Amino acid sequence: MSDSPFQALGLSKVINASGKMTALGGTAQATAVAEVQQQAAGHHVNLAALRRAAGRQIAERTGAEDACVTTGAAAGIAIGVAAMITGTDEEA
Repeated sequence: MSDSPFQALGLSKVINASGKMTALGGTAQATAVAEVQQQAAGHHVNLAALRRAAGRQIAERTGAEDACVTTGAAAGIAIGVAAMITGTDEEA
């Protein structure tokens, strides 16, 4: 773990044999993803507009009607349950 930024905090190396798990930091990212994140970190953006744009891109690429980016599995479940309860009633 000598190249890990977490070593300075006294944290031990973890071997993730479970896949994407929020408790283990989600998942390691591809270099291309990290590079785009680094580039994006130097700019301000309207996050609501970014989420909508990302949702459109995801829906287009997956063939879904729409998509909603969330902060994690629990948020996705909450939004899914809310959608099931409210249906197409946008006011609800």
